[in-house]
Amino acid sequence: MSTPATPLTCIIIPVYNRRSHTLQCLDLLKWCASLPDWRIILVDDASTDGTGAAVREQHPHVLIVEGTGHLFWTGAMRLGMQRAIELNADVLI
Repeated sequence: MSTPATPLTCIIIPVYNRRSHTLQCLDLLKWCASLPDWRIILVDDASTDGTGAAVREQHPHVLIVEGTGHLFWTGAMRLGMQRAIELNADVLI
């Protein structure tokens, strides 16, 4: 008898030039880093305030998807959802 796989949950966070807020949010979600069945996907829509670099440095467990600067919220969520589906996520938040 095989053990059922644990569902993969992905938290999708769209961001544009919100470095401080994004880092605070990710600090609160650090518990996800140690769990094999949780991923954080950050869609950085071409931020110019160093958001992407700061996240890479302080939160290397976060998967970053780069945007073009023209995604806005809906486009960023679509891109993040596509990445989650590529990871075979069962739950998207």
